[in-house]
Amino acid sequence: MLDSLYYNSLLIAWAVLLILSFVLFAGKVPQTQRFRAYNKTRKLLAVSLFFWSVQILLQWIFNFREEAPHIASALNITCYYLGAILFGMGYTSLLNPHYISSAQTRSDFTKWGAVCVTVWSAVLFLQDTARLAVLIAAALFFLVDSTRIALLFFRTYHKAVHNIENYYSENVEAFIRWLSHSVLGIVFFGMIGAVMAFAPKWMVGLYMSAGIVMFVYIFISLLNYSLNCEIVEQATEEQELDPSTENATDVATLSSDQLDEKLAEWRAHGGYCQRGVTIGQLAELFGTNCNNLSEYFNRTLHTSFRDWINNMRMSDAKKMLSDDPTLTIDQVAEQTGFSGKSYFCTLFKQYEKMTPTEWRKQNPHP
Repeated sequence: MLDSLYYNSLLIAWAVLLILSFVLFAGKVPQTQRFRAYNKTRKLLAVSLFFWSVQILLQWIFNFREEAPHIASALNITCYYLGAILFGMGYTSLLNPHYISSAQTRSDFTKWGAVCVTVWSAVLFLQDTARLAVLIAAALFFLVDSTRIALLFFRTYHKAVHNIENYYSENVEAFIRWLSHSVLGIVFFGMIGAVMAFAPKWMVGLYMSAGIVMFVYIFISLLNYSLNCEIVEQATEEQELDPSTENATDVATLSSDQLDEKLAEWRAHGGYCQRGVTIGQLAELFGTNCNNLSEYFNRTLHTSFRDWINNMRMSDAKKMLSDDPTLTIDQVAEQTGFSGKSYFCTLFKQYEKMTPTEWRKQNPHP
């Protein structure tokens, strides 16, 4: 039964990964500037999944795990390492289009090439204990370097979340949360993968079965991300702009007092109740730049643009809930500028530790 699990999991994983890689590589994506990073990521992940499928097919055909376990280990190490590099490049470049440079690419693939040469030299020319020692050392090196790649991604991810919070009034960072979940899953499977390179067949069968689910999740999430990649890139791109590069005749750097005055007037007219308001729209309205406004919110008000907007919206929402019991939750969410009832209720519970309905019951109109 355990042997059957091993062989069936390999066969299913091979077929699934091959199909996913084909769809990612051949699928149509808008050929616009905004989709360049997304299209590059699809291609990188497609290549990674293709090599995974080839490696799995070889394991299934030749039964290396039983007939030549050292070859099975070498295949796993070289394939896992390549996957870590390609996934790291793909995911990080989604949030930082400048991440993939010639120097970065040269460094990553030089290390991978050195590991490949070391591993396969050990397979060809060493025996028993010496060969096993080299393979274990290579697996540990892969584990350390893949951890470095993951840490680079998470630094980029948290910076992107910060930029998004300082650009959009809505919960746009939810659009990239799947990236964090995917990388955590990949790191977890990668760490186990370093051990799986030397594991018996039944453990590999369980590992591959779980891996199929993870790769399908990654695939679906990446396809769904195409709906939102433009607004995420806009937020991260505009927040990275250097004020000195903007046209000095069109924009100006405003003082805190000037921004206080303009924001007070904008608040008085209920500008924060507009749906989907961005700091870019506000900067254009005030005749300044995004960096000027972001710095004001972060250093003077000690908050992000989104939190500043949401605090005002939440204050209005609580007043409506208390003052007018005839208003529905949907109506309150709409009139205060939230993108929908679901997001409003989620955020309200974060602020008040209860739902809007519960809050209304505890705070009736006097």
